Amino acid sequence: MARLAAMIVLLAAAAACTEPRSATCRSVCAREAECHEELDTEENFDEGECLDACAALERDAYTQVIVEQHAECVREAASCAAVVDCQAER
Repeated sequence: MARLAAMIVLLAAAAACTEPRSATCRSVCAREAECHEELDTEENFDEGECLDACAALERDAYTQVIVEQHAECVREAASCAAVVDCQAER
């Protein structure tokens, strides 16, 4: 029982340290990951790194605007090639 309690405490602590990810970050990073896989790009795209970077950039008032502009580009992209082009514009 003590072992179970210790595991619960560790899991709760780990969850508390996790960056909250917005729906914007989750949807943009997921689409970008899909497109990199579909197009088999040479870029080593990591969805987890994308989420971490997005969450960090959203916390800053200046860079939050950049995140929103990039998210709009990804949302409006009609193809995966256009999604990858959104990344090049960053």
